[in-house]
Amino acid sequence: MKRMRYGFTLIELIIVVSILLILSFGVLVNYNTYNDRQKVHQAAVTLKSDLRYVQSLIVSGQKPVSTCTMLDAYVVTFNGIEDCASGFECYAITPKCDGALLADDMRVFTLPKAVIFSITYTSIEFYPLTRGTNLSAPLTITLTGVGTDNTYSIQVSPSGSVTEIQL
Repeated sequence: MKRMRYGFTLIELIIVVSILLILSFGVLVNYNTYNDRQKVHQAAVTLKSDLRYVQSLIVSGQKPVSTCTMLDAYVVTFNGIEDCASGFECYAITPKCDGALLADDMRVFTLPKAVIFSITYTSIEFYPLTRGTNLSAPLTITLTGVGTDNTYSIQVSPSGSVTEIQL
């Protein structure tokens, strides 16, 4: 009389575990790629939103809360900002009143650690009366993920309009 054995052999278990490991590794790699792409995209969307916010401040002629009698411009500065944390890239929005930057009203925005700028200018001034900028030609701001080919570009025109560039 033969006895029926129920269960799996060691080789069958090793094969199943190996397949599961390979599948989970593929899912993890795809998730990390997606996550890196989303960091760049979100940083670019935030930058574009902040630049459009500056546009709205200029169009409305809104002065900062501090003692500002004559609004000259809103200045968006890229990198080289003292309040920026080490190892991170950042930009700041600062009102310029009566010929001087108002450091007390400066707002600093930090990009995620894995995102960097590619920009030729260090600052852009948005002017209230002409509603233009200090740019002589359109400026492209490209955000790139470190170690990836994920990029996102935003263009600021001399007239002050902010648009997304599709690559």
